[in-house]
Amino acid sequence: MRGRAFVHALSAALVLSWSTPAVALAPPRCPKKADAAPPAEALELKNVAQDMRSAEAWQKASRYFRDAARALPACSTFADERLRWTLWAIEAFEHTRAPADDELRGFVDEQIEVLAPEADRLADHSQLLAARERLAPAPAAEPEPVPGDRPSPPPASRGRNLGIGLAVSGGVLLVAGAVVGGVFAARARGLADELNGAGGRYDQLAAAGCNGMAAGSECDGLRGGIAELRDDGRRANTIAVVGISLAVVGVALAATGIGLTLRARKDRRAAAVRALPQWGGLVLSGQF
Repeated sequence: MRGRAFVHALSAALVLSWSTPAVALAPPRCPKKADAAPPAEALELKNVAQDMRSAEAWQKASRYFRDAARALPACSTFADERLRWTLWAIEAFEHTRAPADDELRGFVDEQIEVLAPEADRLADHSQLLAARERLAPAPAAEPEPVPGDRPSPPPASRGRNLGIGLAVSGGVLLVAGAVVGGVFAARARGLADELNGAGGRYDQLAAAGCNGMAAGSECDGLRGGIAELRDDGRRANTIAVVGISLAVVGVALAATGIGLTLRARKDRRAAAVRALPQWGGLVLSGQF
């Protein structure tokens, strides 16, 4: 088989060398007969390509099939042979599993252009179009954005975002501190009234004659109740002070955040103002 392929290859080379004169000749004319055979040069190249294909020399087979198709006159008479040999050239190339190059794509585009007038009557012309799509270069993948490459927000935007965050946090602290401080301040007042108000524990202690160091179970019980109320009052006062302090901090944060937000808005408006040269002076342009 390889000996036969070598003979065909040598014959094709001789055909090409004999048929290539020193001066370029006009392309072969289309035959008058509809059933005319392809030129001998094209047939010889096709036979060599078939032998190479049988020997699984796919690269050479594809090359000879391309040369055979190019050796055909651009005639409707040989449209079937041109389409068939072009498909064989593509099939052989795809067996190599090599990436398609511009030369192969150019060859396929050239044959599609020649076969365009006969496309409607060629049953396998759609296969040629599909092959061109397969050989087309893959679109370049867009690089994924790197988090570090993202542009940082302008200073005005950062100031605005910080101001909004501080204002919201300050508002939360203000509400929470006011609620906690108010609840425990009211409890402390209630405990103080229970101790010192009319009919309170101190009045009860005096009415029971437990002034000074008087002893007795009743006096001891009243003194124990007074001690518990005083401890509860001190705790309520402490928590109320903490709540009021949180409310004060919240007010400060909210005021700072509002100030930063207003300053960022002012800076953004100032950055949008541009001085443009104009005949006889300058004109300010921007957003206000």
